[in-house]
Order: sequence, then structure tokens, then C-alpha cells
Amino acid sequence: LDITKERIKTEYPNLTAGQIRKKYNSLIIVRDRFLIGAYTGLRVSDFSRIKEMNIDENYIRIMTDKGEASVIIPLHPIVKEITARIDLNINISDQKMNKHIKEIARLAGITKKVLLNKHIGGKVSQIYIEKCNAISTHTARRSFATNAYKAGIPIIALMKLTGHKKESNFMKYIKVSIEENAEMLKSHPFFTEKSNAEPNAEPNS
Repeated sequence: LDITKERIKTEYPNLTAGQIRKKYNSLIIVRDRFLIGAYTGLRVSDFSRIKEMNIDENYIRIMTDKGEASVIIPLHPIVKEITARIDLNINISDQKMNKHIKEIARLAGITKKVLLNKHIGGKVSQIYIEKCNAISTHTARRSFATNAYKAGIPIIALMKLTGHKKESNFMKYIKVSIEENAEMLKSHPFFTEKSNAEPNAEPNS
């Protein structure tokens, strides 16, 4: 998202010039940090700790905040560009990041109404909200898992990046619609190669 002070002034007409400048700087930081999470699969507690020493020409190397293991993640071109220009020493709280990422999603037009299940008082209730209000820092990690899975990266390789020990827990992160599943399968050799057109019939069991 191209975030500009003019756009912020339009969206928040009651802000002073100083407040606009402050919000602009905060939104830029949060946008960039969120994108790092979306292209690494790291938890917010991890991608917020990335420093120059964790980055080389090809990889990000970091010990996870939970201390479970070291992970080595290929350096995506977008992450490389971001980390080369931002000050990695600037800190911002998780609370502020979650607040600002919702504002950024709204500026990006991610406002379609969605139905969500929410645990309230020990019971599951359904709520109907704008999608931007459902986005949090953890969305970056889930988006990474889903997008990498849809790109065809093997699950076992992805689990080494996300740190999941059980495939069942990792698969809870994956959100693929039946239409997207069909699109993914369309180019699979089973559906494209003529040698698969007349498979041997399995005998009745």
C-alpha cells in the first residue's frame, strides 16, 4: 500500500500536521514489519527482533523467541528491500501494531464483511465484521503459510520455517477455498498428462 501524508490527511481530517506526521511514520513502520512477517512466517515476537546481524545476502537466521530452535529463512526480494532501507532498531509495541495494521487494511480497501466464530464467555458466537477489523499481526504468519502452501512448497519444508512440530497444527493455518484447491490441482500431472487419462480400474474390495 502506498501510504502518503495526503492520504492520511484525507482519511483523518481532524488530525493536526504533527499528528499526521506521527501517524504516517507509525503506519510505514507497521506496514513494513507486517510484510516481513508475511514473507518469513515468523511470529510477531520474532520478526520484530530482526536486526542486521540476522541478515546476510541470502538468508535470515534467527533463534525463535520461544527458544525452540534456530530457523533459516530464504531472503525474499521484498524483505531484502525493506530491511535495507528501514531502521531495524525502532521498536513498536504489539498493541500498537495490531491497531495500526487494521487502519492500514482499511486504507487498502480490505473492508468486505466476513462471518467469524468468536469465543465469548465460554461460548462460540458468530460475529459479522469488516475484514480489516479481523486482521492482526498473526495474520502475517497465517498468510505466509497459506500462500507458500498454494505456491507448492512442500509442507515439511514449510514446517521447518514456521517451527511447527505436528502437521495437524500447521494445517490449521492453511486457508484454501474449494475453488482455489481446484485451481491448484488443475495443473497437476494427474489432470494434465494423457497417460493418466485411462487409469487401471481398481478391483472391488
